This record gives sequence, C-alpha cells and structure tokens, in this order.
Amino acid sequence: MVLSSGVNLVLQGLAAPGECWASSAVEFATKTLVGKPVQVVGARLVLPGEGDFAVLAAGQGAARAAEGADTAIAEAAAVAKQAGLGFWGPSCGGLDVKPAPQPVAAPPQPVVPQPQPQPVVPQPAPAPPVSAYYANCDAARAAGAAPIYAGQPGYRAALDRDKDGVACE
Repeated sequence: MVLSSGVNLVLQGLAAPGECWASSAVEFATKTLVGKPVQVVGARLVLPGEGDFAVLAAGQGAARAAEGADTAIAEAAAVAKQAGLGFWGPSCGGLDVKPAPQPVAAPPQPVVPQPQPQPVVPQPAPAPPVSAYYANCDAARAAGAAPIYAGQPGYRAALDRDKDGVACE
C-alpha cells in the first residue's frame, strides 16, 4: 500500500489478493482508507477508533489471512468465511480464481406419446371373377348382367351380334 506521505507499506498478515477478489479488495481499501487519518504501527495500519485495517479487511471478506497471520486476523477471516462474506461468498467461493461456470442442464423434455401404429388387418383377397354362363341375352337380362362387356364374366362372342365388345346390348 502506498500512503499519501509516499511511504510504501506492506501489510503483514494479509495474503496478496487473488484474481477473483483483487478489485473488491482495492474497493474496500479505497472506501475504508482514502481521506481518513491512519497510523502506521510497525507493519500495521491502524485507523483511529476503528482498529487494525488488516483485521477489518479480513473480517469483511475483502482480504485473506496470510500463512502465519496473527490470531486476530485469522479469527476475523474465519468469521467472514463462516458468514460467506466478500470473496468467501458466491462470487469467488473463497478461491483466488473465479470458478468456471457450471453448464446449465437443459430442462427435461416432456415425453410426448408417439402414436402407436394400428395393426394391419389383412384384407381378404378379392374373389376371383365368377365365371358366368348365360344361354342367351334374355337369361343375361333376367340375371341383371346385361349389357356384358368383353372381359366380364358371362361375355362371349356368341352373345355379341355386332362384335363391338358389348354383348346383350
């Protein structure tokens, strides 16, 4: 930290900010320190009436206790961690680097019942043409078959006088 007097102060007991929470650590320090009187006591920065800056920052989750930090800083960091404050909260989860976003699972698609195919009912084969015999056109007319066209049951050339393919006209 660089003080307005030009003194470069390295705060003991605090870890260097990680990528995930560096901007919030700077924001907290700016909000807490700029324009306020501070005292430098050894390697500590003390705010009159508020206490040790390192303890304040660790207690708000704006800083992490360094390895071997004194008890006050470590306890303040533990309280912030327990409460999920600052970088201990959802934005960083206590990590120096933001966790990769978890893929969002697609909502399950509703099961649409598929129409079931109707069973194929075999159709009876068409009956072969019934062969018919009419002795004469009067018999064909009486049976309701006249006129009889070539290829139909009962047609024969003997009943087709003019040989045009239509018998009993």
